[in-house]
Amino acid sequence: MGSDDAGEGGPPGEVAQIMSIQEDRARTYDQFEQGFRAHLVGGSDEDYEAVCKESTTQFATASVKIVEIEKKLQALGGASAGGLCGWIRKLQEAEKAKLYLTVGLHVERKRAAQLGAGSDTLKPSAPRDAEPESVGEGVDVAADVNALRGDSRELADLQADKVRWMQSEMGTIIESINEALDEIRYWELD
Repeated sequence: MGSDDAGEGGPPGEVAQIMSIQEDRARTYDQFEQGFRAHLVGGSDEDYEAVCKESTTQFATASVKIVEIEKKLQALGGASAGGLCGWIRKLQEAEKAKLYLTVGLHVERKRAAQLGAGSDTLKPSAPRDAEPESVGEGVDVAADVNALRGDSRELADLQADKVRWMQSEMGTIIESINEALDEIRYWELD
């Protein structure tokens, strides 16, 4: 993670530390996403689990460091420290929401990929213009498979919509993080 030596002293030093930690978080998100993409295209479950474990450790370390900085600022007291601590708290809450949503997006993107592949694997047992095969009275296998294919496409479309909505929510969370970081940067100038 970031340098513990970054900016010793008052709030400007703590702000520099927070920015360094945020840079580390960004790198961790990049590694997490790369690991997920590798998993989607055939990477092993074990490799993805290792990426998840490493990312979790790095995110937890970043959070602990930020909380330590917040506590140090609270101990300094004063309105200035209190205002900065409020923005640090907002940053932490937004980062928590981002992490939860990132994990949820991984799950839903994987499900979307599986549904997309699933719709192509349903093949009717006979060509569409062939005489329908019957396995029992009133059962038309070709029609049932075609209905399943339609259902599968509908599920894939719904899943894609869900992923797009979650990505939109991610944009909102990232805006909150950026707002908090901008406000925290202003404290460095004071």
